[in-house]
Amino acid sequence: MTGDRKTRFGGEISLYPLTVKGTAKNPDIKGSVSMKNIYFKKPGLEASIPSFAFSYSALGSGSTMYIGAGIDIPHLAYVIEGSKSGDNGVKLTASATGYNNFKNVKINGVSFDFFSPAKGKALSMILAGDINLGKPMHGWINISKLRINTSPLSAMVPGRFRKQVASIPLKKPVDIGVSTNFSLGQDIVKAGLDVSAAIPDYGVKDLNLKAAVTQEPKAKRITLDKIYLGSKSMNLALNADGFVEMKKAPLSNSNLKVSFELNNPKMKSVFGPWNTSGMLKLSAGMKGDLETGVAKGNLEFKNFNLKNAEQMLEVAGFNMNFPFEYEFKKRKAGASYISVNQKQVIDSDQFTEKQNFTIASIKGKHPARNMAFEYMKDFSARMVFKDNVFNLSNLKASIMDGSVYGRSILFNLADFKTENMEFNFILDAANINIGRLDDIKTKNISKEAEL
Repeated sequence: MTGDRKTRFGGEISLYPLTVKGTAKNPDIKGSVSMKNIYFKKPGLEASIPSFAFSYSALGSGSTMYIGAGIDIPHLAYVIEGSKSGDNGVKLTASATGYNNFKNVKINGVSFDFFSPAKGKALSMILAGDINLGKPMHGWINISKLRINTSPLSAMVPGRFRKQVASIPLKKPVDIGVSTNFSLGQDIVKAGLDVSAAIPDYGVKDLNLKAAVTQEPKAKRITLDKIYLGSKSMNLALNADGFVEMKKAPLSNSNLKVSFELNNPKMKSVFGPWNTSGMLKLSAGMKGDLETGVAKGNLEFKNFNLKNAEQMLEVAGFNMNFPFEYEFKKRKAGASYISVNQKQVIDSDQFTEKQNFTIASIKGKHPARNMAFEYMKDFSARMVFKDNVFNLSNLKASIMDGSVYGRSILFNLADFKTENMEFNFILDAANINIGRLDDIKTKNISKEAEL
C-alpha cells in the first residue's frame, strides 16, 4: 500500500462484533477489534502477536457519557537486531465518565499489567481520578498501586539484554503509591503530592514524601505550605516550609525553614549497606533577599556512628554542635579580615573553649590489604562560622602513629565573590608513619616513611 518494501505487515483483522443503539444524544455502542497471527517487520525490528483484542464501549444519557476500553494481548514476542525476546503479555482496562458535557471527567479506573505468562507480572498499575474543567480547573489523580518486579524480566527481554537485567540491583518487588491534587486558578495555583514507597532491597519499608505548594503569579510569590520526606521505621524526617517572592531576580524576599533528623539508638540500615546509629539533626532558615538577607541554623551530631561493611568504612563517636550564620549584605571595602584579625584569632580564648567537634575513630579499606584500617582517631576541634568567616581552631588528631595540630584554619567567604574571599591555613604534622599504608603492622619507621 505504501510502496515501502522494507516494512511488512501481515495477519487477520476483524471489526466484529459491533452494535450501535440509541440516538446521537443517547448512544449505546459496544464493539471490538480482533486480530490474529499479527506479524510486523522492519529493518532492525520484528514482532509477532498470536492474538490481540481491543474492546470499547460508549453509553450516553443526556449530558453524561460513559466510555470504556480494554486491550488484551496474552502473548507477544519481538526481535531486536536479531535477538528474540521471551514471551510477553499486556493487559489494559480503562473507563471514564463525563458529566455535564465533559466539564467534569471522572476516571473510574485504569488498570495496566505487563507480564510474563509463565513468570508473572513485571509491572502493575491501578489509577483513578477526577478532573473538573471549570474555573478554576481542579482535580485529583490517585495511583493506588504501582508495583515493579524485575524477577520476570529475564524471561521477557531479548537474550542480548539479559545481562543488563540481571545487573539491576532491585531483586524484590518495589511498591509505590502516588496521590496528587491541583487547582489551576488565574490568581492562585495549588498543587499537592503524596508518595509512598517500599524498596525492600535497600531496607526502605515506609518512605513517604508529602508536598503542598501554592503559587500566586500576580504577587510573584511561591509558598511551600508543606514539604515532608521521612520514614517512621528509619526514624528519618525532613521538613520544610516558608515562602519566596520573586519581584526581582533571583528573589526579592523569603522566609524559609528546613529541618532534618535521623535518630536511631541502635545501628540500623538506612539505605542498602549504609548503617547508622546515634543522632543527626539540622535546623536552618533564611530570611530576606540575597543582598541583605541572613541564613542561619545549627548542625548537630550526637553519638553518631556510620558503617558500610562492603566498603570497610566506619566512622565512630562523631559528635558536633555547630551553629552557623551567613549574612548576604555587602562588605565594606577595607583591610583584609585575616591581616586585621589573625593575631586576635590566635591569641583569643577560642583555644581554651570547649571543643564542639570530635570523632573517636575513622576506618576504611587499607590501600594494599583487604582489611579495615584505622586512618585517624581522637580528633577534636572547635568550629565556628560567624560574620561569614569559617574558623577551625585547636584541632588535634592522631594519624597513623603520629599527630596533627591545627593552629589556625580560617576561611572568609565574604560576599561569595572569589576576589573578596580569604584563606589562612596553619597545620603541624609530626611522626606520621605513612609506611603503614604499605605494611599495616610495621612499627619501624624509616626517614623515607615518616611525615
